[in-house]
Amino acid sequence: MLKRCLSAVAHLSPAPAQVVVVDNSPGDADTRKIAREFGAHYTVEPKAGLSHARNRGLAECKTKAVAFLDDNAIPDPDWLDNPRALSAPRNAARSNGRVLNIESHQKSPAKPRKKT
Repeated sequence: MLKRCLSAVAHLSPAPAQVVVVDNSPGDADTRKIAREFGAHYTVEPKAGLSHARNRGLAECKTKAVAFLDDNAIPDPDWLDNPRALSAPRNAARSNGRVLNIESHQKSPAKPRKKT
């Protein structure tokens, strides 16, 4: 799943300034290899849990803006192309763009939601 996710990240426009892969385990040589194959910074967070993994990612990140993406998701190519999200203060949290779950994307493409 990580390889497919990073392949999609490699096609983002605009391209991310930095990609950090946080391995939320004691570490894995295959995960490290895939991350490096895509030019991503690989780090390990052995303390289990999403909040620990994201905090490790924040600590490793060198950019002002940060976007989180799980390895089982595929972002749209323009996922990062939202000026309001990118200009938010560092301590602000935002989410934008459409992200597809790999399993559901393989079965049938997600349909845009109707505005209500």
